[in-house]
Amino acid sequence: MSTLVGRWCKSFGIHKETTFRELKAEQSKINYVIGVNVQRGTGLYSCTTFITLTPRFQLYNRSTHRLEFAQKCDIKEMKKTSSDKVIIALPGCNFPFHWPNCEQEPLLCVRVAGEDFSHWSSGLPVNEAKSLYINVRNELGEMIFLRLEVILHGGTYLLHFTDASTLPPPIRIDNYSEVPIYFYQKGIESQWRTTAKPQSSLAYVLDDPIGPQSLLLEAPGGNFIEYSINKSGATKSITYANFIYIAFKETFQIVPSDCDNKNKGIEGQQLVLGVKDKRVIITKKCTGDRSQLWLMNSYGQLEHEGSSPPTEYSKSTHQTPRLVLDLEKPPNPTDYTKLVVRPQNNQRVTTQTWRFENGRLMCHANMCVQAANGVYGLQPGFDAVVGRMETSSRASNSEHVPFEQSIEIQKLRPGSGHLEVMNKMDGPIKSIQIHDVKFNSDEIILAPDPMWNHASVFNKGLTNNKNLPILDELMIKLTLSKGVGVSIVTRSPCEELAYITLENIIVDIILLPFAKSIDLQVRDLQIDNQLLEAQCPIVLHTWKSNTENSDQESLILRAKLLPSPNKNAVIFENFSFDIKPCTVVIEEKFILKTALFLGYKKHTQRHEKLPDNHIYHKYENPFSKNAKRFYFESCLIGSTQVRLSVLTAPKLSTELVEIKKSLGLTLIKFEDAIIEFDKFSDRHHFETLEVYAKALKAHYINQLKWHAAAILGSVDFLGNPLGFANDLSEGVSGLIFEGSVKSLVKNVTHGISNSTAKLTETLSDSLGRVVLDEHDNETRQKILEVAHPTSGGHLAAGLKGFGFGLLGGVTSIVRHTYVGAQSDGLPGFFSGLGKGIVGTVTKPLIGVLDLASETATAVRETSRGSHHYLPDRKRLPRCVTGAPGGLLPFYSYRQSKGQQYLYIINRRNFGEKLIFYEPNLCNDKEAQLRLLVSTEYVRIFSRCEEDPAIMFECHLSEVLSCHPITTNTTISNKVLPSYYIEISTNVPKITRPRVRCQTEDIAERASRCINYAKAVYDERELSVATF
Repeated sequence: MSTLVGRWCKSFGIHKETTFRELKAEQSKINYVIGVNVQRGTGLYSCTTFITLTPRFQLYNRSTHRLEFAQKCDIKEMKKTSSDKVIIALPGCNFPFHWPNCEQEPLLCVRVAGEDFSHWSSGLPVNEAKSLYINVRNELGEMIFLRLEVILHGGTYLLHFTDASTLPPPIRIDNYSEVPIYFYQKGIESQWRTTAKPQSSLAYVLDDPIGPQSLLLEAPGGNFIEYSINKSGATKSITYANFIYIAFKETFQIVPSDCDNKNKGIEGQQLVLGVKDKRVIITKKCTGDRSQLWLMNSYGQLEHEGSSPPTEYSKSTHQTPRLVLDLEKPPNPTDYTKLVVRPQNNQRVTTQTWRFENGRLMCHANMCVQAANGVYGLQPGFDAVVGRMETSSRASNSEHVPFEQSIEIQKLRPGSGHLEVMNKMDGPIKSIQIHDVKFNSDEIILAPDPMWNHASVFNKGLTNNKNLPILDELMIKLTLSKGVGVSIVTRSPCEELAYITLENIIVDIILLPFAKSIDLQVRDLQIDNQLLEAQCPIVLHTWKSNTENSDQESLILRAKLLPSPNKNAVIFENFSFDIKPCTVVIEEKFILKTALFLGYKKHTQRHEKLPDNHIYHKYENPFSKNAKRFYFESCLIGSTQVRLSVLTAPKLSTELVEIKKSLGLTLIKFEDAIIEFDKFSDRHHFETLEVYAKALKAHYINQLKWHAAAILGSVDFLGNPLGFANDLSEGVSGLIFEGSVKSLVKNVTHGISNSTAKLTETLSDSLGRVVLDEHDNETRQKILEVAHPTSGGHLAAGLKGFGFGLLGGVTSIVRHTYVGAQSDGLPGFFSGLGKGIVGTVTKPLIGVLDLASETATAVRETSRGSHHYLPDRKRLPRCVTGAPGGLLPFYSYRQSKGQQYLYIINRRNFGEKLIFYEPNLCNDKEAQLRLLVSTEYVRIFSRCEEDPAIMFECHLSEVLSCHPITTNTTISNKVLPSYYIEISTNVPKITRPRVRCQTEDIAERASRCINYAKAVYDERELSVATF
């Protein structure tokens, strides 16, 4: 065994990339192409770089045939090649492939093994991602169709061969004419000429996918044209010589059989005009005999085909003399004149011009072609003459024309001889339609291809009538003025993620036997961020203006679906989606929780267990045999303008941090970056949804890259200079066009305050992350949280932050020195002393920056223009707890309002959940009380919106039970009942407090809910394990 000495390949980087390298052996043509995929790991392997080496090409045979593969350079003949250069693939197998000869063109050929006299296909390019059909022929020219999908995954091209019959054909020849049409691809041997039968459809695949994209169409007689299949709507004409027989009509009334050939009579003679030695005689019709064929030219002359050498009809020239029907001598009305053929002569135009009229062949006004000696002259070999018209004879037909004068035209080929070729898209199929100009093709039903049947939009006869609906037409019009709301609730943790609102919806649905269409219009679209800790309550909302276009729809969706008998093909005639300019606010925590809701955590955990998850482990079966493919004759997503903002989270949970790492997500905080998205359009592609999704993703990523300058100019750490420029521009425009000085001042104030607030906030946050410890930083963030984003609220938060900074600076040295000495002894004492000295200076500075930031924010809120305002939530976040059995409760505004009060009272402690809220516990002149029962406390507070005053608060561990009590009170000699709830507690000072209720029903309901909350609390505390 000889040992091959290899050579080192070129070096490659270990950064994230996908490439390939060629490995060659000395003194050999063997070439191994290796795919190289370099990528970073995820999860536990986020610090690991994986370098995966795979074969460059991997073949998958998912067809029902046994296939053979070979490089094109190794195929010497269409049927024969060296057996050691052929690779055999059984159905269902896959294997790596390397080029046997790296010095030749890398083209792959395939044929069907076991098929009688199967030929090799043309060379197939497999070094780029694409999909194409393959035409494999046998010795008889019969076609076997395969489909090849080439997908680049990592560093490997996956070549997937399937049966093409599961999808519509790429080309279909629809022959509406009455004659057969022959065709083959330009540049391919004419032996692969294929016949399209009259009035039938034939599926076709180009023999050479990378060859000329045009067909040579040949009509009977040898006339042909070249027709491009890529020019949709292009029209060309092709003609064929449609010769005629000049027949005696009455001799064709009976078709004689062999048994009665001797007694066939006049009606079965089948006599026509023929030529012998330039004499026109009556002869028996013989199909294919050129001496009997005539052609009427544009001058009314009858050209004799047999007197001229055979030529192609389209190439016939006037250089070759054509003999025409003529009289032997000048006509004599009292005698017969024999017929001959002579060259065309303009001086004999009166005797060489003929016309078919009233069942006769006429020359002059009252002279016609007939058999000499009347009926007795209707015999083969007798002369044909021109004589006077006769209306009486021994034998006449129903039109009183004598048998010997009754002449008709019989065509050698059916049709008019003039065909029109047109290319139309029938869904994903290129339909090459051939029509006769004299016939209406809409009335013709084509015979379908028995090997590959697919319905035609243009020929309704191909559709299976059994699948048609009972109703011919159904129109549905739906109007929802209040719209539809969609609530997205996560299971773990249980919370409402988003609420999607679509208002003023108009839907028009039309169902026809051959089409289904939908027209969806939405006037108002809004997506709310329903997270309780959301920084911004809105994710997306469309702009509303007071102009003439204020009634413009926010969202328009139009689609028209065409029928397809193939379950793997979904065909759209058109698909369009338009959205009005909108504002999008992307919050980091919202994105991460959405990824968690979509199951991304499970996906990453599954792959973290497989550190060697290279291409074959993850994609052992990378293709679906029956994957649906979608065709769009026209797909359009309209252009729009988006005002984009991104908000980063100051702190994330451990779970969200892991998801962020696995996503590789890095966000920069910016606000109001105006991005103009161009339209996305696609036409005449037939691909899977995954391919369309990748194209759509690439389009919008490129759009964001094009607007990188707008995003950079809106970042917070630069003070949003682009936002300041926009505010200044709007103020100057208001001053110039509206004469509004107020608008100028307001916009300039907003721009300056906005930039100041963002700069100071960025500085204080950055300094806080460096100087403050985790506890101080969390305390600072809670102080700066504004429950009600008003000017007063921001000023109050700024003052609190300033006070916190001053207090931290005063106590910094003592605190850090003490903590350091307590934890690390003498070294900790000195390190703590250093931290304290630094904190003494920086903490007050942070407080000053917080005060400046919140003050500027307060000014910004007062000067905010209408285009900067965000709408309120359509509804408060859903309360997901409180239903028995842990089920998801119906949405209740009362419970949502109670949840809002709960997190105001407990200072946004989201670990505490609401169980029950009673807004009308007691509502009279003496007291206005509300009841709030959570998983931790029972609270009774007064009705104050911003700062509820707590009248009673008791932890559930201190509650023993609750009972409704009814007492009678005498007022003005009237005994009136009073209703209370009595809460039994183990608190020493107040053991049985009573709270008055409005009605008995309220008292019973309140006591029942308090007892339920107490039972839930005890069950949770006494549980051995928490699930």
